[in-house]
Amino acid sequence: FAGQGIINSLELDTISGYTADIKSCFMSISYDGVGWGQEYAINVSKPNDYDTRYIIRRLGYVKNSLSFRFRFVGTEKMAFSGLELNNA
Repeated sequence: FAGQGIINSLELDTISGYTADIKSCFMSISYDGVGWGQEYAINVSKPNDYDTRYIIRRLGYVKNSLSFRFRFVGTEKMAFSGLELNNA
């Protein structure tokens, strides 16, 4: 993502529910590539919970560029099919 604009939401597409334990995802944003902001946390996948969505809203104004850092906690492998940014 490059250029100016407002990021309304970020959604990470996952395949949820196919797990034996709860998996968590933590995401943080850097607008300069050096310092990272607060971490947003959510349980990405719970056993037999097939409709979990990882959405973060109102991420703010981007002047030039931004970076995302994801950190996942769980004992099993995780599958992701995409990342979607909605901006104005």
